[in-house]
Amino acid sequence: MKQFLKNIIIYGTILTTSFTGLLFLSNSICRYFFKIKIPPQKNVLVVGTSHPESAINDNLIPRTKNMAQSGTCYFYTYIKSREIINHNPHIDTLVLGYSYGDISFGRNLWFFGEKNIQSKMRNYFFMFDLDDYLALLKGNPKAVIVNTPRAIINNLKLSFTGLKSLGGYKKLKKDNLKKDIIDHENHKDFYKKNELSKIEVKYLLETYKFCEKKNITLILLNVPIHPQLEKYQEVFRADYCHIAEKDMPNALLVNHSNFPLADSCFSDLGHINYKGAEIYTKYLNQNGYTSTLQTCNTLDEE
Repeated sequence: MKQFLKNIIIYGTILTTSFTGLLFLSNSICRYFFKIKIPPQKNVLVVGTSHPESAINDNLIPRTKNMAQSGTCYFYTYIKSREIINHNPHIDTLVLGYSYGDISFGRNLWFFGEKNIQSKMRNYFFMFDLDDYLALLKGNPKAVIVNTPRAIINNLKLSFTGLKSLGGYKKLKKDNLKKDIIDHENHKDFYKKNELSKIEVKYLLETYKFCEKKNITLILLNVPIHPQLEKYQEVFRADYCHIAEKDMPNALLVNHSNFPLADSCFSDLGHINYKGAEIYTKYLNQNGYTSTLQTCNTLDEE
């Protein structure tokens, strides 16, 4: 029995050591070959969720590189911003998607939900430092441990796919607006005052601190949404404003949520389609990101 246990320990140690070695090796290969460089004329980096992903066509705005990606919580957005900026010192402006619901309690699942970890962790793993990994491990130990081995093969794939695996402008052609209006009307009770997502707020503020340290201009951008969705999400607006003004005083808050667009420019209530993106991006190109700055001081008096 003692010999059996001894063999188990030996084999376990060999497997663990081999796995760890492969993980570090694949990480090193990915870091070496992954093309994280952005053209020198692109000094504005856009990050965030599917909202800026589909709203800003960086083919139409020369100085901007859109690296937003759907389903990305602020944890991954912070890591991506940190690594890209560290490898591209010419970037002087970070445009961060910041909408009314981005720090709501429901976004917790975007950080430690099993499906989200499975789909996101493998693509961002090679950029993790120890604190990043431990934070995710603490959030959902089982999902992180199960999905860590997948990073080995995925690291090798990422060595060839490059930045496109981490986001980019997404041209939306689908027209789901009418269906989405009905769905939201049937589930409008979802939009109610709730506590904030502490983990989303934490990494939102980590991004702010990083920009302060690097002397990067941070623009908190709320891209266009349909007027009906803006009405539903009004309940989140006070927290959205207070976090920005209290904890990120040097960031520029830009609210284009009510940017005038026809229904034909929307793919659904929360996303503009390629026609809307063309109109909105041309507006940004002509007027700049900070042409409209929002102050929320009036909310303090309510």
